[in-house]
Amino acid sequence: MGNSYSTYIIVHAIPMPWKNSRPWLTRWSDKHDDSIEQLRARDGIWTGHPLFKLQINRLSSSARIVVHNAVSSTQVTIIQADSEHNARLGYQHLVHMVLSEDDVANPETVRLALESRQIMHPSRLQSLVNSLINRFPEPLLQPFDRRWNPAEFEADIILVHGLGGDSQATWTNAAGLWPVIWLLDSHIGIRSMLGQYNISDLPPENKIRVLTVSHNAAMFNTNAESNPIYIADRLAGLLLHAGVGSKPVIWLAHSLGGLIVKEVLFASQDGNERIF
Repeated sequence: MGNSYSTYIIVHAIPMPWKNSRPWLTRWSDKHDDSIEQLRARDGIWTGHPLFKLQINRLSSSARIVVHNAVSSTQVTIIQADSEHNARLGYQHLVHMVLSEDDVANPETVRLALESRQIMHPSRLQSLVNSLINRFPEPLLQPFDRRWNPAEFEADIILVHGLGGDSQATWTNAAGLWPVIWLLDSHIGIRSMLGQYNISDLPPENKIRVLTVSHNAAMFNTNAESNPIYIADRLAGLLLHAGVGSKPVIWLAHSLGGLIVKEVLFASQDGNERIF
């Protein structure tokens, strides 16, 4: 029916019961989330209706992502997860690494895409996306999307969101991926400071890799997974595995993200030399 990946499962877009729950105990409610409910559909009949929806089970603290069919007022589960955070990780993996832009035109094209691809094992999927090496084995560190993951890159931009942030929504607005737009601006961006502070020019846009960190940043979260030292320890190994440090790196962090970056830089110190 589907493949396990971390602590979420991507399933074929067909109706299915929630595992280990009796019908009368199932209490699902929609949770508004702009990063998930963004309008992906291009067909006019879907205008104004979210294609994907986050739902929470208040009794079990479980979460799921559904595809909402606005025309028939039906929905089908496509991601099952044990928490909101992991449901979002599953959604990011789905829309950025499994489905293409054409696939998310409407619920029917999502269903057909999931059935035809049979949700191959994520490690195999990643290997196909990057034919050289599976550089991104964990959801914690992923390319922002396919466009920003060139096989041959000359610089890295690493995005680390802060408290209450999101690895996608924090860095996007109506204009698109605003950090890159800002950094490439000839008047206020890096090119405006060429020759100062040992800053050199950025490579062409198609040679820049943009990676985003998806960490647990819920407010008032006290578990170990939200500790910046714990996150940085895991992240440092993933950055090395992805080849970060082999080319110039630009770090862009906010709030808690800045603490994580600081810990990563401390962890990457090798004698008098810094790896990143």
